[in-house]
Amino acid sequence: MDALGQIFEGLDSNPCLSEYAAAARKLREAAPGMPELRVAVLSNHTFEIETALEVECARRGFRPVFYQAGYDQYRQELLASGSGLESFRPDAVLISLDLESTFPGISAAEASGLPSLSEWLEGFQALLAAWRKRSPAAVFVHDFIPPAVSAGGPAGAALFDWTMELNAGLRRAASAVEGVFVPAVAQAACADGLTGWRDLRFWYLARVGINPKKFPILAANLARCLAALRRPAAKCVVFDLDNTVWGGILGDAGPQGIRCAGTEYPAGAYADFQRALLALRSRGILLAVASKNDWPLVEEAFRVRDDMPLRPEHIAAWEVHWNPKPESLERIARKLNIGLDSLVFLDDNPAEVDLVRMACPAVRAYQMPAQPERFAAFLWKLEDFDQLKLSEEDRRRAELYQLREKQERMAAAATDLESFYRSLKTVLAPEPCGERNFDRIVQLIRKTNQFNLTTRRHDRNTLMERIAGGSELWGFRASDIHGDHGLIAVALLDFDGSTCIIDTLLMSCRVIGRTLETAILHFLEGRALARGARLLKGEYLPTAKNGPCREFYRQHGFALEAEDERGATWAKTLDSRTGCPEWITISGELTEACAKT
Repeated sequence: MDALGQIFEGLDSNPCLSEYAAAARKLREAAPGMPELRVAVLSNHTFEIETALEVECARRGFRPVFYQAGYDQYRQELLASGSGLESFRPDAVLISLDLESTFPGISAAEASGLPSLSEWLEGFQALLAAWRKRSPAAVFVHDFIPPAVSAGGPAGAALFDWTMELNAGLRRAASAVEGVFVPAVAQAACADGLTGWRDLRFWYLARVGINPKKFPILAANLARCLAALRRPAAKCVVFDLDNTVWGGILGDAGPQGIRCAGTEYPAGAYADFQRALLALRSRGILLAVASKNDWPLVEEAFRVRDDMPLRPEHIAAWEVHWNPKPESLERIARKLNIGLDSLVFLDDNPAEVDLVRMACPAVRAYQMPAQPERFAAFLWKLEDFDQLKLSEEDRRRAELYQLREKQERMAAAATDLESFYRSLKTVLAPEPCGERNFDRIVQLIRKTNQFNLTTRRHDRNTLMERIAGGSELWGFRASDIHGDHGLIAVALLDFDGSTCIIDTLLMSCRVIGRTLETAILHFLEGRALARGARLLKGEYLPTAKNGPCREFYRQHGFALEAEDERGATWAKTLDSRTGCPEWITISGELTEACAKT
């Protein structure tokens, strides 16, 4: 176990505030070079969560740099031009609102005295919208923690219900403003037991709205949200079958003997786990099977047990045989054209999990709990699948991979490659960045590895600054006879006099090998010419994963200008333009500059 692991192991055995303070000191010495995230903390109560939050962020691989606003100054900070918040230039803003501070006297209110929610929600939404006009920084405003007790005795749940309605309204208001999210802190508090979340002595002494003893739970919740800003979500969950997807050993029990459907225990628990997997699939996570079993028997099980929620068409890749599971995972990654670090592996056998961890350390491997009734909750607690917002492409990912399979079958049946390309009738649609596609563009920049010439992980703030300075940011959609593939590529162009520089050029692995990159370059050369450029430059910065695009510039007529251990710079005069492949149609003749987002 490394030094960081030892720090967190010691902390988890005694998660009190003094241990968090000690852990924070040790982490600053043990991991001084962690990536930083600028985090502003605003509240209307005394809220000194920075130490616990620093530790939980470090657990997730980054270090927060804090700005703490004054007591109950959140409105002024969000509204005032030139405020300390604006000058801090945060990557993220955390807002913590206490129920009693927001609605004074609410704890003692009878049902008839509870105020209307609409006026406050409208005002708060306007506050968020005003901040959004001045900053692209993500905002996290956690929901209100309901009181543990209220007027009305054991049957008096009016205040609790009112708080839940307030939280639902808060989520609606947040969804109306781009980049605002509501962490479910109320749910965590209820699960932990509401009584301990407020210490009235601290409240009367210093207006402390949340008991500091609960900061470890709260900090973990908030750090998980902050991590999702930077960390790409896993793309595929790979799971075993026996005693994971169903109860029992298929080879011993046979298809009729496995427990996988209905409501009785344990079959109902396995069925619920299958539904949880399907819920992940609806969020764009691919499902794959790696099982040591006989393939004909597995086929029979899925055919005979049509009462199982999980069906064969839900599975994007199958590895059913008796070979080692690390080999299965490598084949699944190759088939889906994703990295091993995009896989999460689930198995009930600790030996299999340990083997995968040793042979494929990039794969996130987990042993399932001993009791199947805990499977679904275990899956939801994994942070590997966290995404703050789902794009259209995310929701359609399983469908898009099915389209890709159709194309691969067509390619295998084609007599030559050009005939295959022409049969697809591919259309490439360039579009300037805007509200419709900005989230997807940022997502692709954050997660694309294989065809990514520079792998610069620009965030939303940086991109908006570059656009404001004259750069152009483009997204590219692709469609063919099989359907719409969504937004599949991104390019960021900078301009310096008569030179256009390709800062970023990347493309989804789903469409590699179809000459779309050539069509995109043809379009980019047109944009350079439209801006008066006569020279086009680009860089290739090698990583462990972007080998597939190493020869891109050489293959498209660029001359090597400079090269060192960090990478290579390529240049091409625009006297002659790269031709667009005849089998690809570029929709429209877009020449306008990138929209000012």
